[in-house]
Amino acid sequence: MLEKQYSVDHQEIAEYFPVQTTVAGMLKMVQHLFGLQFRQVHVDSENTWHPDVQVFSAWDSEELGGRFVGYLYLDLYSRAGKTSGAANFNIAPGFVNKDSTRHFPTTALLCSFQRPSAQTPSLLRHDEVVTLFHELGHAIHDLVAKVRYACFHGTETAVDFGEAPSQMLEYWCWDPAQLKALSHHYSSLPDEDLASWRDKHGDQQILSPKQIPDHLVDSLVKSKHVNQASAYLIQLCIALFDMTVHQPESHAAIQHMNMSATFNRIRSHVLPLDTPERPGPGYEWGHPQARLTHLMGEYDAGYYAYLFSKVLAADMFHTVFEGDLEDCKEGMRYRRCLLEKGGSQDEMVTVTGFLGRNPSTQPFRDELSPA
Repeated sequence: MLEKQYSVDHQEIAEYFPVQTTVAGMLKMVQHLFGLQFRQVHVDSENTWHPDVQVFSAWDSEELGGRFVGYLYLDLYSRAGKTSGAANFNIAPGFVNKDSTRHFPTTALLCSFQRPSAQTPSLLRHDEVVTLFHELGHAIHDLVAKVRYACFHGTETAVDFGEAPSQMLEYWCWDPAQLKALSHHYSSLPDEDLASWRDKHGDQQILSPKQIPDHLVDSLVKSKHVNQASAYLIQLCIALFDMTVHQPESHAAIQHMNMSATFNRIRSHVLPLDTPERPGPGYEWGHPQARLTHLMGEYDAGYYAYLFSKVLAADMFHTVFEGDLEDCKEGMRYRRCLLEKGGSQDEMVTVTGFLGRNPSTQPFRDELSPA
């Protein structure tokens, strides 16, 4: 559908998003928006858990006094023995010591992007760019929070709110101007990448433009809501299953609950589509719930937060940032009023204070039926 109806060629689009230039552009964006500076720290490999890891020190901008903020670790490439997917992990929270000095935070952003080869640098599909921004949203929350106690630091918030800052930063990946600024075709990189491009494209003499062309951006942005309803229904299905298994009438009831049948019954009702894994009647035809690792960690009885937080993220973005994604005045207000609070006060108070009113579901509902 994406290729036929929207002319979205993800392979061609990925050529404009090499990992290293995309990371550099992403950090440049958040530096401007949130009053930060990132400086790469060159450390010996024995001082990180793997030679792939890059370390950045984070500082307030010069206009804000240039004070130290914390450390950001980037571990971006897949390798044997490393967990798949993407995540942000707090290595050390920020807090105030007994002598009133500050202990600064350290946070790590982990992804499993394809490693660069001898012929081609590591290139990101657009969905991977979105993932990178999502996890950076968590990392920035981790870095700039200023709380007294470690238990309230950064992302240590109520589960209903925890995904909102990361989900809001995803919107920057769908803005045409931001996509163009972030893009950098790999043939415009060092000579070895140009040689790789020529090997792939033969004797073609016209190089691809350095920035992604408008027609590719337009087709990508128009495809944003394709299959969105199905994606949300899957999230809803998981959230309902999560709540079902966490509120049985008794311990005996959960011991005797058929987990596969429970999940498949919910999914059949929420998303009534025939799937290849359903060979016949009944509900004991697969065990997809066994892959839901989120329910074994911080999101047990809280998976609904992914959809709940999307409502908050949509409201904050469309209310405050949609008119100007480079408005550093609003970016700093967002940092001070919301990110710095961590979980040190009621999150509804935090969001209401930032918006100047109670949150609204209308922006999210508007996205469900785009014009």
